[in-house]
Amino acid sequence: MSRAHLVIDQLRNLVGQSRGNEILVLSCETNAGDVSRSADQAGAVSGAVSDAISAASDPMGTHPVNPGSASTSDTAIPTRQAAVVVHHEPKTDFATMLLLGWSAGDVSPVGDVNLNEEGNGKPRTDVPDANLQEMDLIALATKALSGVLDPLLHERGVCFLQFATDVCSGRDRASQDAVSKDAVSGDAAPASDRHDALDTAWQTGMGLSHIGNLEYLSGAVGEADKSIDVLLRSSGKRDQPALEFRQAESIAQLAQVVDRTYLQTMDCPLMSRFRGATQTLGVYHQSDAYAPELWFSIHSGHRNSDDPSGRGDSDVGPAIGCLLMGKHVSGNPPSDNGAAPDGGDVISELVYMGLVPEVRGAGLGRQIIKQATSLSKSIGAQRMILAVDEANRPARDLYRSVGLQPMMRESVWGKNVAKDV
Repeated sequence: MSRAHLVIDQLRNLVGQSRGNEILVLSCETNAGDVSRSADQAGAVSGAVSDAISAASDPMGTHPVNPGSASTSDTAIPTRQAAVVVHHEPKTDFATMLLLGWSAGDVSPVGDVNLNEEGNGKPRTDVPDANLQEMDLIALATKALSGVLDPLLHERGVCFLQFATDVCSGRDRASQDAVSKDAVSGDAAPASDRHDALDTAWQTGMGLSHIGNLEYLSGAVGEADKSIDVLLRSSGKRDQPALEFRQAESIAQLAQVVDRTYLQTMDCPLMSRFRGATQTLGVYHQSDAYAPELWFSIHSGHRNSDDPSGRGDSDVGPAIGCLLMGKHVSGNPPSDNGAAPDGGDVISELVYMGLVPEVRGAGLGRQIIKQATSLSKSIGAQRMILAVDEANRPARDLYRSVGLQPMMRESVWGKNVAKDV
């Protein structure tokens, strides 16, 4: 599924919900000679959003938004319209950017001017500044958009803005970060990197920093459960302590454990610049998949009960990790006891699992995956999904070893709004 389709589905769901979601739609006009700004807020009004949904066709989300509101220019230089769409749920301190880019019909010409006559992707020598000119236009547009968007978010108590995009083709996180820094600082990038810098110009122009690349995995719960049983039997680590899973008593208590698992983490380590454990758990708490009965702290000890909830009496030490699961139910709303509606499907999500640095590398991750598949089976889930940082090789290898397969990839970007206003 393309990113445009994902965003369209998300917008449709938001418009159809009745819990006060707010959608901010901003647009501006710019050209090479000047920049004329007109940023218009369209709260939770379905009209502008419907236009964005119906016109969606570009993976970067370049949709016409309220085109009649933008000011006009008398200059003969072609005028182009940029737009951004942001979702904010009231009473939360974060917002999600859904769309960012040129409106449909104002797509970037770089794909044409940057190719030679054979179309083999080699830069044309007769238009050396084409990409740089395009980046200048994007810089003007993003300056106008962010100049209005950031105060609007600040007024609503938003501290963190996040955005997900397709991963830049052929570039790993380190090189993508390097290109982003060049774009922000204004330092001249090598000619071979200019197109990559153009790919990230919208994000860096809005003040966003690259946090990491995520890989989304999915697999059948039954098959994953069988696979992890085989791995546990064949691991040969008989001296491993049994893990005790105890339901979290409070978010505040669990946040202390999560904070410790963030130390030296390989899972989006740059996120710690923007969000602490308490804030991250608050985001999970707001999710439709939130299931507090599936949130556990992990302890090392000898279990004296077969109770799958982990509430049995045992001699355990302090928490050494955590396991957070979520539950997605399709079809009609679930019943009061959380059961899936008739004809509905349950999908479990491994939202987060982590261990403190002292116990990593001992193979305990297999036991946590076993608990995750057991919990998934207990709620009737047929499939399990999760996201992992592509740079976290040990975690990726573990998930794939139990049969989970990649579904999609995305780059995650973010910024602290309060610092930018």
